This record gives sequence, structure tokens and C-alpha cells, in this order.
Amino acid sequence: MGTGSGRRTFWLMMAAIFLGNFSAILSSSTMVVPLPRLMVLFDTDLSVIQWAVTAFTLATGIAAPTVGYLCGRFGSRRTYIVTLAGFLGTSFLCASAWNVETLILFRAVQGLFAGVIIPVTMTLIYTYVERREQAFAISMWSMSGVLAPACGPTVAGFLVEYVNWQGIFLMNVPISLLAIIISLKFLPKGQEQLEVKKGFDLLGLVLGTLGTTVLLVAFSFSQAWGIVSVRTLGLAALGALFIAAFVRRELGLAQPLLNFKTFYYKSFAIGSYSNFLITLLLNCSIYLLPLYLQSIRGFNAVETGLIVLVGPISVAIVSPLVGKLYRRERAKAIALTGLTGMLIGFAMLTRLDTTTPIAYIMIAIVILESGMGTAKIPAMNYGMEALPKELSAHGSSITSWLKQGASAFAVGIITSVVLMRTNSRLLAIGTTGEQAPTELYNLAYAGGMTDVFWVALVGVLTFALTLVFCMKPATDDQEKMAQNAA
Repeated sequence: MGTGSGRRTFWLMMAAIFLGNFSAILSSSTMVVPLPRLMVLFDTDLSVIQWAVTAFTLATGIAAPTVGYLCGRFGSRRTYIVTLAGFLGTSFLCASAWNVETLILFRAVQGLFAGVIIPVTMTLIYTYVERREQAFAISMWSMSGVLAPACGPTVAGFLVEYVNWQGIFLMNVPISLLAIIISLKFLPKGQEQLEVKKGFDLLGLVLGTLGTTVLLVAFSFSQAWGIVSVRTLGLAALGALFIAAFVRRELGLAQPLLNFKTFYYKSFAIGSYSNFLITLLLNCSIYLLPLYLQSIRGFNAVETGLIVLVGPISVAIVSPLVGKLYRRERAKAIALTGLTGMLIGFAMLTRLDTTTPIAYIMIAIVILESGMGTAKIPAMNYGMEALPKELSAHGSSITSWLKQGASAFAVGIITSVVLMRTNSRLLAIGTTGEQAPTELYNLAYAGGMTDVFWVALVGVLTFALTLVFCMKPATDDQEKMAQNAA
């Protein structure tokens, strides 16, 4: 892609991929904003309307394992365009919902399409982009995944306040339509080797769906039930059994729904572990900091969005630079540089209290999220580039599936730990949440959050040590052996 026309095609392909991934992730981050208004409109309560969020999340996790099959059967280009069209159509349906039941149903269907779009955009990169450009392409892809949840709540708040609640769904339409038009013209045709599928693994899908659903429900409701309650632990164990059965079945099939033999590639296993852990750590900041700013410091949603926006902006600046600098032999050094930034950022956040200067918090966010952006790109590309093209769709599906699970796990666990540590601090001084003055409760609440940041700090150190000992450039012979094993 050294010629002018080649570079133009590359950038237009990346525009198509960026827009699709951005739109799918954007839709997952905007729904929380209109919930209070929709409760009144549809005459329901929070426990019911919340399923408009939960149904989307569940459907996304359920759909992700099917991407390997769909891309092998129909090709990643066709799969992407068709699911974009489906996502566009369901955006109209969500905007036209006439009661809470139809909204939940349409959101679930929309989540199925989004669950395919997110991993298939990664597959397109490893299918159509030249190897020397893949790290940069992944940096652009990652940027869309960071900017969407950062911008989503702020844009949604403006639309709900000054336009209408339907606007949060209708804004997906022009973005998705533009992505379809560019994809039809600039994503190459006929460059994929399609697989001859003997049948769809329905039992595998059922097992994967049950496992994903049960685990997501367990983690999502762990705050209400308690992290160590019988219901939480029982459902988590049941979900794990279904997932184990799903993995065992897929490993025994010649044409699996999701090919876990990708883990025969050591580089992919390390990359998957890295991305799972980075997602867990990322949620410590993107979930807790807005909560801290609104609940403890009294900022409104727009003010909070503007404060934390410095993080995504820093990622948007850093990611392309990392993508340009990346070489496989530099992967460890770049990843460890990013982890150093994460270490400093989390260390700064362990000093939070009820009076911490906002400038200090913003600097911590910039350092932390810049570090995450720096560490994520080499970790992801290190794993994915080890796979042959025919396994890239399966690798993308697994990466997206694990990321979805990590996000659900993180939110539930983080919330539960913060509340447990807050109550523990209050009990230590002889009071409870109901009895404590607001200032005292806020101080204990901030302390509970810093406890989580201390745990995250230990997680970063563990992560760094793992990469030091395990992340090594694979030789051609090693990759060939893995390919033979797979």
C-alpha cells in the first residue's frame, strides 16, 4: 500500500472499520442516560427498564462466538456488511419502541448484531490489511473502542435533554449507513478462502449461550446479592461448568463454532491473557472515577464527562504513535512502557480523598489511560499476528468474548468490593452507612475506591512480571509447530 491509491484505499477501509466498531460500542454506552425518562414514559420501574441495558450486553456476549463460523461460511466482508445493515435496521426499531417490552426485545436483537460487528472488524484488519500496517490499523480500531464509550454518555445526555430519547438510537443510522457504503466500495471482494461447513454446531451455541448468560447474570447482580452470596457463587459455578462443557465440545470438533485451538499458539494465549487483564484494569478507572466525581464530589453528568474525556483524548493521541512504532521484537518493551504508565496512574489514584484537586485527578487519568493504550496495542497485535488468516476470525471472536466477560465481571466485582470496604471502614469507627454523616460516609466511600486501586496496582505488577518472563518473539519453527498442532 505504498502508492497514493493504495494509501487512499487503506484509509477508506479503516474508515469503514472505525465507523462500524464505533457505532456498535457507542450503542452500548448511551442507554443508561435515558433510563429515568423512559421509566416515566413506559410507566415502569428501574428493575424492569434496566433490562434494556442488560439484554444488549447478554446478546453481545452470545453472538461473539458465532463470528468464526459466519466468516468461514460467508466471508468477513459479507458478514460485516449484512450485520451493519441489521444493526442499522434495529436502531430504527429501538427508536420506534412503543412499550418497555418491545424496547427490551429490539435492544436484544440489536445486541446480537453488535456482538458480531465488534469482532468482525478486527477480523477484517487481519484479513485485508498488510502485515506491516496491522499494528497501526489495530491502534485505530482500539481508538474507536475508547472514544465511543467516552463520548456516548455526553452526546446521549445532550440528545435526551434537547432533542428526544429516540435520538440516541437514530444517531447510529448515518454512521452505520456511511460504513456500509464505504465497505461496499472499498473492502476487497474474493480475497478470502471460505470454508466448506458441514453443519452449524447448535449444541455448542446452546452451551456457550447458557454459560455466557449465567455468568453475566451472576456478575451483574453480585452487587445486590453480595459477592460471596450463595446465589452469586452458585450461578458463577454453574456458568463456569457450561463454559467448560462448551470449550471441551469445541476442541473435539473438526469444524467448531469457536476454535479454541488458537491457544496452541503461545503468542495468542499471552495476548488473550493480556487483553483480558487490561480490560479488567481499565474498568477500575472508567467505572469508578465517574462514580467518584458524581457521588462524592457532586459534579453533574456533563461535567463528569468533560473531566474524564482527557483519558480518551490521550489514548487517541498515543495509539497511532504506538501503532507506527510497533514491531514484534519491540512488543515487550512497548507493553512494559505502557504498564509503567498504568502503575504510576493507579499509584496516584490510591491517594484519592474528598478534597483531591481535579487537576491532579485529570493528570492521573491521562497517565493511566495513555499507559493502557500503549500496553494494549502490542499485546493484541502480538497475539493476533501469530495466527494464520484462516484462524483470525476465531481469534477475534475469542478476544471479543473474553473482553465482554471481563467487563461484566469487573463491574460487578468492583462495585461489590467498594461497598464492602466502605462498610468495613464505617464499622471500624462504630457507625454504618445509614447512621454516618454525609462527609464521613463520602470519606469511607472514597477509601473503598482507593482499596480497589491498590488491588489494581498489584494486578499491574503481576501483569508486568508475566510479560517479562513469557513474552518472547516466536521463531518460525515455533509457529509452524503450533500450526501443525492446530
